Amino acid sequence: MLSGGPHAAVAATAAEQAALLPPTLEESYLLRNGDTVTGLVMIFSKPLDPATAQDTKNYQLQPSVAVAANNAISAAVYNPSQDSVTLMLAQPFTLKPTASLLDVFMVDVTPGSTITDTSGHTLVSGFDEYPGMLLADFVSQGPQPNPLFHTYVQSRINKELAPMARAASTQAANAANPIHLTGTIHGTYSPVALWGTMEGGFSVRSTETVTKGAGSISPLGQVTDWVTVSPFFDLKIQGRSFQNQGRTFQTKQGKVFLRFDLQWAGTSSLEGEYTITGGTGAYAGETGSGHVQITWTGSNSRGKVTEIYS
Repeated sequence: MLSGGPHAAVAATAAEQAALLPPTLEESYLLRNGDTVTGLVMIFSKPLDPATAQDTKNYQLQPSVAVAANNAISAAVYNPSQDSVTLMLAQPFTLKPTASLLDVFMVDVTPGSTITDTSGHTLVSGFDEYPGMLLADFVSQGPQPNPLFHTYVQSRINKELAPMARAASTQAANAANPIHLTGTIHGTYSPVALWGTMEGGFSVRSTETVTKGAGSISPLGQVTDWVTVSPFFDLKIQGRSFQNQGRTFQTKQGKVFLRFDLQWAGTSSLEGEYTITGGTGAYAGETGSGHVQITWTGSNSRGKVTEIYS
């Protein structure tokens, strides 16, 4: 929703933003009895759907040769009090001290898996080197190793999730609070030469009529307005209905996309309804509708145009 001025999307609360985010792994460690490792524990950022979290088909275990190349997961146990999943090993093993870093286990999310939170958001895993696969990497070092999930892995995921959270909260807030546009755009329309490349590499020159304008539209503020092809040619060929073409409003905070459904109101005038179909930046997910009237003076190819939104 946009309010005040300069107009910006109403920010969701921290709790609302968190609810919109998918779950991620925050920490992992080995389940041990002394030096005997019996399982792998993974703690997540939010409650998971127990049915998907406990489905062993959703995990792929990659033990190192030093452990047991044929080790497997015998069970996946979800603990709702800690938002954790423990993968029980079919073959417990003894963890030996190492002087250098040693990969013990890597846990992958099975491609196409359905691990979700309680709202149905799919678990985020992976990073640059293992996009969409790696969930946890258990590494051993020292005389009493207790490997933790690589912190740099999760930091990369969190860096990507932060803008996702902001975008998701903006989109949800905008979609839940439609806006109504009022104001006037003044502009011009004229032929513009365009070049296109066809199959085989041939360049073809064509001419289209482009409309450009600017004005103050509440609650967006000052906007610039453009559409690739002016309606003034098409209408005289297609008849009295002008549908599914619209405008893009460019503002300092993002773009707003409009679709028109117009009828002739005179020899040089159209009017009807506009529908906001979305946007970018502060206007992501924006919705709304209202009345618009477009009038122009000039020839079929160039002249002046006025758009009134109410």
